[in-house]
Order: sequence, then C-alpha cells, then structure tokens
Amino acid sequence: MVGAASGTIDTEGPRDLCAFSLNVDVDVESKNSWCRTAPIEDLTLIDLQCNGESSTNYFTEPAALVGPVAAGDTVQLTWINYAGDSHKGPLITYMARAPSDVDIRKWMPGKEAVWFKVHHEGKSEDGKWAATETFEKKNGTYTFRIPPNLLPGQYLIRHEWIALHFAEQYPGAQLYPVCVQVEVTGNGAAFPTSFVSFPGAYTADTQGIIYDVWNDIAVRILNYSSQWPV
Repeated sequence: MVGAASGTIDTEGPRDLCAFSLNVDVDVESKNSWCRTAPIEDLTLIDLQCNGESSTNYFTEPAALVGPVAAGDTVQLTWINYAGDSHKGPLITYMARAPSDVDIRKWMPGKEAVWFKVHHEGKSEDGKWAATETFEKKNGTYTFRIPPNLLPGQYLIRHEWIALHFAEQYPGAQLYPVCVQVEVTGNGAAFPTSFVSFPGAYTADTQGIIYDVWNDIAVRILNYSSQWPV
C-alpha cells in the first residue's frame, strides 16, 4: 500500500471551526471552509453535504487552493477537535468529481447525485466503534486510500463522523461532515456507475440512522449503498 504523502495541510484557524487537517504533499489550505462544530440531525438539509448552517445562511466559499494526491495514495485525515467515548459511531468517506470544464474552487454540487463511497469503518466484530477507536487510540487520525486507477481530475473528499449516542429515534443521530478539495493525478480510467446525493443519501429509514448504541440494537455495521468498480 502506498504510504501517506508527506506534508500537512493544517486548517486549524479562523476559517476552520472543526479544527480538521489533511495530510497531502503541500503545505497549503485546501479544506473547504463549510464547517461548524454543531452536529447536523436533519437529513433533508443541504448542510449535510459539506457542513454549514442554512438556518443562519452560514456558508463560506470553497478554499483557495487544491491539494494534489495520486490515485492509490493513502490519505491521512486528522480530527483535532472531537468528543470522548460517548460519541460512538462510524466514520465514512465519499468523493465527488467536479465536471472537467469547471474549476472545483467554483463548484458546488448542490443536490446532484455525484457522490460515491470510497471507505467506511463501522463497528468491529469485537464491539469497538471506529470513531472512538480513532479519537482515543489513534489521536484522531483516520486513513483511507484513494481508489487505485481512479480517473484523474478534481474531486471533493467528503469525510463524516456519525455520532449515535442519541440515535434511538429520528432525529437523533448527529452528523459531522467536512469536505476537502483535491486534484487526483494518474493514468487511471476507473469511475463509479452508482452515486448518491447529499441530502438524499440518508433518510430516517436508512440502516443505522436509528440505532440504540447503548443496547446494541440495530445493524451492527452501517451498510450505506454505493458501488465501486472492480
């Protein structure tokens, strides 16, 4: 497996309410600054895409720079600001490719179905949740691999943490999404054939959105649908 690229994009600062960083090979900010620390519980809101607060019209512009990463690289995402053991739940990562004739710094996916899942970690067979394991034992560091042979282009990476400590009913699950914009390089031609939208990917009926985490009642690992070519 390809190792994480060197260098750190550390976006902790005035534009970054989530205190989130990304390891790629440049020291520039590429995280989209749609971010707040409060969770999103209403699955119908556009806030669910890359964060924000539509009720107060809090949506900032995409970041000025785009981080380079190669298809097949392992990307390291670091949560700097996170809760303790109580906020159990999965960590899930999606990507969306910007149209080839559009600069990603000017692109907003809206409610289009453009997102495909590239990685998720839920609950392991020994009963450990990905979020608490990442936050408590890995210093907030989560890694995933850019799909090998992925079609080159500009992409949004959408990474989310779903906290289930109040998820016995809907609304209750707390979602914390954040987006990073990258340029994927390589000679690949692979691209998904199935996509989801945000909002739209999840509803109150989606497996795992309603979950009694304290009594372990519901699906054991969240099974959000998205197809990736072999």
